[in-house]
Amino acid sequence: MWCYGFRRLGGPQELEELEKRRRKLKVESICVNDGTITLHIRNLGYECSCGLLKIQLIEFSETAGRRHTLKPSTPVKCVDTLASYRLTGQPTEEITLHPKNKLQKGHKYKLVISTEHKTYDYNFTINDSGNVIPIHQQSD
Repeated sequence: MWCYGFRRLGGPQELEELEKRRRKLKVESICVNDGTITLHIRNLGYECSCGLLKIQLIEFSETAGRRHTLKPSTPVKCVDTLASYRLTGQPTEEITLHPKNKLQKGHKYKLVISTEHKTYDYNFTINDSGNVIPIHQQSD
């Protein structure tokens, strides 16, 4: 009899790393519809307990450059918090945010999820069709 799909693990460190990856908090989908944002978050219960989760939706907008007497003008990014959420009960897989302004196409947004021990951020924009497009950060 042959068994497929099994492999030998390298010890307790590898098991611990596999368990961390399996339980890692992840935003599976972001849906923008009629002025509300619905998030589907996987493994939220492993990362936080009651009252220790905070979610913020932040908009980045380019403003006019500031002028200095000795330095050339540089663009300055303004940040505006559109919506925030604090978990008050048990963690759920689906969270709905109600931003104070309607999300606009072509603008850059950041979703910041803070738990007791870690902070996760997801950058995205909205294309002409109204779909959410993730923006991957470039590593320096």
